[in-house]
Amino acid sequence: MNDVERTLGTNRVRFPLYEFLVLFLPVAILALIVGFSFVSMRTDARIESIMDSDGSRLQQISGFIGAQLSGSLNHLVAITEEQVTKQALDSNGGAAWQPLRASFLTLARRNPSYAQVRWIDETGFERVRISQRDGTPEVVPEQMLQDKSRRYYVAATRDLLRGEIYISPIDLNVEHGRIERPFQPVLRVATPVFDSHRKSRGVIVLNVAMRHMFDAIEGLGKLDPGSRYFLVNHEGQVLNLPDDEPSQATELSGEFDFRTANPHVWARVRQARTGSLEAQSGLWTWAKLAPADMFSSMRQVLPGEGARVDRLVSDGFELTLLAHRPMSFLVDLRRDSRMLASLGIMLGVAVYGLSVFLYLNGHVRARRAELHTGLAIARAEHIERIRDLEERSKRLFEVSNIGQMVVNDQGLIELANSSVEKLLGYRPGELNGVAVDSLLPESLREHHQKLRGDYFKSPEARLMGEGRRLQALTAAGEGIPVEVGLNPYTDNGRVLVLVSIVDLSGRVERGGAHSDH
Repeated sequence: MNDVERTLGTNRVRFPLYEFLVLFLPVAILALIVGFSFVSMRTDARIESIMDSDGSRLQQISGFIGAQLSGSLNHLVAITEEQVTKQALDSNGGAAWQPLRASFLTLARRNPSYAQVRWIDETGFERVRISQRDGTPEVVPEQMLQDKSRRYYVAATRDLLRGEIYISPIDLNVEHGRIERPFQPVLRVATPVFDSHRKSRGVIVLNVAMRHMFDAIEGLGKLDPGSRYFLVNHEGQVLNLPDDEPSQATELSGEFDFRTANPHVWARVRQARTGSLEAQSGLWTWAKLAPADMFSSMRQVLPGEGARVDRLVSDGFELTLLAHRPMSFLVDLRRDSRMLASLGIMLGVAVYGLSVFLYLNGHVRARRAELHTGLAIARAEHIERIRDLEERSKRLFEVSNIGQMVVNDQGLIELANSSVEKLLGYRPGELNGVAVDSLLPESLREHHQKLRGDYFKSPEARLMGEGRRLQALTAAGEGIPVEVGLNPYTDNGRVLVLVSIVDLSGRVERGGAHSDH
């Protein structure tokens, strides 16, 4: 049967690992490459979307600041052209200045963002001043007015011509030579004024409080806790620092040096009006705001709405709004995107691999089933042939006219044909299990046992007791002359002997008859 199994090859039907790798690896590698490339593209697209969103928010703030600035310019031009202003400029004080105070007070009430509305005369001394105190505008008494002749915006505005406007940088308000606390960031819009004789009478200044603008910028950060917004001037100083960051604010200016803290980012910011950058410190998006450009843009959008301004002077001053997202935000964003995508990709690859495995394993199982079916058929055919051979051998054994029996190494008869049974006078099957020694005369049995043991140690085909007369005992105990042939063979690992017994009685009788003659 082992030969049949080897012929059918059941031992060689194994899982086709090579075919599995050929089908799985190329597709898996391609899926990983395409999948992670897609993830990278989607992550970059998401970052681009975030930067666009930040840019849109910056544009909203810049539009807000631009509208505020444009409104301040309109108010400044309008107030200089009012009749009460012209009358005050032509007078030397007293009751003539009272209408101007009332006009300034009305302007401050209608515009709470104006921290101060002032007329500073040609000597640099404040003549009329309205200040916001706890959200309520009030006229500053004459004894509280200050000398502002050394302030840079006064000197810069006095040098301008009629119709020209000066826009100061955003800095902290100074009172009596010291920075006001809590910090009050302001932007000053000023224009020179003249009396009816074209004689200089100083400047009118609007102090635009930037705190509410900073609050608007801070509000953006609250809407998106993952980002922070900075308003930086042209010198690289952060203007919208909260009051609780004294470590980042100098006593002189209260400003934080962004240029020194982020030199690489600042260099890129200086090169473009708008843009975005991914640096080691995180993701930056920016938009520049130049007062002159903002006013020009407003004039283009609303050509008939703005006041007539001959020239804006800002000393090259510009603001930059920056949105910053820390590197941890980008790391978390990429990690989350890659984690979800990786799980999806790996799941897809695993499902594909399992499908290929099941497909090939199904083929293996089908092949094994075919081989096992073939083996079962071959076994059945083999058994049938053996049975047929056994049956044919048994028939030949039974029909033989020579007495035959099969003896094992214990000396027991396992099988006897009908010829030997008739010869010895036994009924059918009666010899099975009988000791072969019992068929010999009793005097020879013990010696025969020894001879039989020696024979099985080295069995060979030969005649038994050659040259001697042998006798076999019948069932009746009579002895008959016989010739015995021994033919050893192996069956299932056992040594058996086919014993052939030929009756010599006829020969003996004929021999006796010849001797009588």
